[in-house]
Amino acid sequence: MPTEDPKLYEGFCDRLRAELNPGTELELVLVERIIELAWRLRRVANIEAGILTWRYHDLQQNEAMMRIPEFVPRNVPEEEWRPNERNLVNESKHRKAKASDLAMIGDAFTRDTEALAKLSRYEASISRNLFRTLHELERRQAARQGKDVPVPLALDIDVAIPDSDDPEVNER
Repeated sequence: MPTEDPKLYEGFCDRLRAELNPGTELELVLVERIIELAWRLRRVANIEAGILTWRYHDLQQNEAMMRIPEFVPRNVPEEEWRPNERNLVNESKHRKAKASDLAMIGDAFTRDTEALAKLSRYEASISRNLFRTLHELERRQAARQGKDVPVPLALDIDVAIPDSDDPEVNER
């Protein structure tokens, strides 16, 4: 992403590769997947902060705009409705903050009303995939080292539903 430091990312990758120490090509594939998932998981906190920052400044700007009526009754003194310098400075500050990278990231996720719920599901999915991949790497490394590797607790099962048009499937 444009807001991320490539040197920080490369350092992160190097440290994880060294820590996970892949010994085969398949282990390297798993390590690369772990790196990708871990980096995406680290983004979640920034995205959440961006969402909340965007909403905060949006609310502040809307509140400031509500203080400036489109028309003013003749009996209301000008000092009560005219935007003062402080309000204009605050509005300018909020506009600049909304244009910040963090707020722009948040805006990308707030285009629908379920932004934080979607982010929570995104985080949970990444976490599940990260730990599933990490466990598979650990199993493969243990097997390579000659250790007893238990069968995983979760198995992937495909269920074929017989199709009357295909006799080969029906025989199984």
